[in-house]
Amino acid sequence: MASRGYVQDWPLLTPTLLDHAARVHGVGARIASRGVTQPHVIRHSSYGSLRMRALALAKAISMRLGISSGDNVATMAFNTTQHLELWYAIMGIGAVCHTLNPRYSHEQLIYIMQHAGDVALFFDGPLLVDDDPNLLHNIIPSLVRPAEGGYMPTLKHVVAMEDAQNAAPLRTAFDAAFASKDHAHFHCMEELVEWGLVGVPFSWFHGKDIRTLDENMPAGLCYTSGTTGRPKGVIYTHRSNVLHALACSSGSFYGWTVNDTCLPVVPLFHANAWAYAFCAPMAGVKLVFPGRSLDGRSLVDLLVAYKVTVTSGVPSVWHGVVQFLQQHTHICLPHLLVVGSGGSALPPVLLQYFRLNQRIGEGKCEVFQGWGMTELSPIGTISRIHVPLEPLPTPQIASASVIEVFDDHKSSTTPPRDLHSCANWSEKQSSARLLRAGVPIYTVQLRIVEPDSSDKALPKELPWDDESVGQLQVRGAAVVRRYYGGVVADDARDNDDTNNTTHHDDDRHNLTVDGWFDTGDLAAIDASGSIRIHDRVKDCIKSGGEWISSVDLEAAVWESLRGGIEVQGSSGATFLLREVCAIGIPHPRWEERPLLVVVVEKKGEQQPPSFVVPDDDARAIAMNIKEALLATVAKWWIPEHVVVMCAPLPKGSTGKVDKKLIRSQMINTVERVARTTTSKL
Repeated sequence: MASRGYVQDWPLLTPTLLDHAARVHGVGARIASRGVTQPHVIRHSSYGSLRMRALALAKAISMRLGISSGDNVATMAFNTTQHLELWYAIMGIGAVCHTLNPRYSHEQLIYIMQHAGDVALFFDGPLLVDDDPNLLHNIIPSLVRPAEGGYMPTLKHVVAMEDAQNAAPLRTAFDAAFASKDHAHFHCMEELVEWGLVGVPFSWFHGKDIRTLDENMPAGLCYTSGTTGRPKGVIYTHRSNVLHALACSSGSFYGWTVNDTCLPVVPLFHANAWAYAFCAPMAGVKLVFPGRSLDGRSLVDLLVAYKVTVTSGVPSVWHGVVQFLQQHTHICLPHLLVVGSGGSALPPVLLQYFRLNQRIGEGKCEVFQGWGMTELSPIGTISRIHVPLEPLPTPQIASASVIEVFDDHKSSTTPPRDLHSCANWSEKQSSARLLRAGVPIYTVQLRIVEPDSSDKALPKELPWDDESVGQLQVRGAAVVRRYYGGVVADDARDNDDTNNTTHHDDDRHNLTVDGWFDTGDLAAIDASGSIRIHDRVKDCIKSGGEWISSVDLEAAVWESLRGGIEVQGSSGATFLLREVCAIGIPHPRWEERPLLVVVVEKKGEQQPPSFVVPDDDARAIAMNIKEALLATVAKWWIPEHVVVMCAPLPKGSTGKVDKKLIRSQMINTVERVARTTTSKL
């Protein structure tokens, strides 16, 4: 019997998400966007107008700039309606939307754009005017001129995401520096949109019959943060984007509806924007874009003004929001019902603040934590309080009898008894559950295998008993098979070829022998499928032949202190714990020993930027932390040194704590650290 023909072939293409939003939710203002150049200006629009402008822009970049299907188009911009329009315009002509992280170094940006072979760069003006005035002057010459090693330039267009007035000084500076002698041309995005609105209307993919299009063609490109070597490119296809959005939109995960108002703080340029660029139009969610104003005051202003119900971002953002709310106790967020966090472990103090504060969601705010990777599109798991294992009740129905027929065998996947009663969990149990990485979304399969067995044809899988710790591996419909350009992870770690011009995929891939992607994480999984991330393989501390999880040690610090946040100094002053980082440093006898870096703030006082914790207070803080840890961890886990500081921990381009940088600086100063507990990074 033929396997095709009973159901229509309807390719899963990302522009159809915007088509749906415009048809079903297209009337009325449903999108608010704070200006980037003018933060005091907030622009309102509808899904209908967003689609109209995206189509006009697609027409302009295709017919005026000559960008074709398969070309890579780079964007370096913040969270605005314009940026979302650009996403759909690029994908809507079959080109690839390559999001660039403006926090990358100039050297990384040059390498990434050369490797990707970008033909155009769209950017937000303030990135040049305010944030990094030398950005284009430092990277453009390397992208428009031939270089040693055979690199041939591909960049033809540079587009400011501004109106004509704000783009004028940028155009003048650009033309004076580059256009007269090089081969890149400067444009203004609003002029392109206006050009596209005139004349014959444009259709996605130049009006081709949707049935003839390949849903597996590339739609997006995002590079990893490069923590183990050169950044590596991850391609997202139209099919993988749509399937991932459908999976994330499940009621047990995002669960957004047309009645929600979402403030996405996670950047559009980071990790496929956690899929909200596709989930939001699919559900018709009202969107509130913060632009580049991500400080606590600016975010709280939007949360209040637009009665936001759902928001998501990294923990460092929530630190700023909580700090502002603590200083302005009259402000309430009664409509905020869900706060999502990801990128790094959520400190328990933030979880408790949002969940238990009557000023937020009237005490009913739900917090979820997600785990994922750029390579997973990016959501892998989400941790929310739900009752997936609560058994059915045995009802008393007069007209029927209930017959229980089920397998009660004691397999390794039988849920433990305490999971069956999770509806009655205490706050401590609920918090502990939420601080896990969560359960996988549909389309993501998980397994843990014995460390260092990935290269075997049949690696030894470990049981889901929440005790066995192994290498976490995944596979699924939106999981990377190979990196862009055919780069394999093991090769990429040592790849120093900045002039790599081979941009076509090949048959090499980054999967295990039996077809799984190794995440680089060590984890345990319980019987319900909930992940507990033990650590990154590269961040684990090996002491005396035993492994110490830096993640667990950091969590133990939060858990052991009074209220999870306060620690006493020798002067009697109380210090609030703001950040914790555990790393391993070399030791002549034990190979490595843990070193703890903590960031504190003096309670009840406004600290100047130059404030340094007095040595006596720092020593007392270190001693109090060590003593508190004795009650929660094994003695050999107690850190060799505790470094107390006031300045925030250094972060990488994705907002995560840069343990690699901290480790290198601490190793170089370990002798000085041994003499004092106060240090600056």
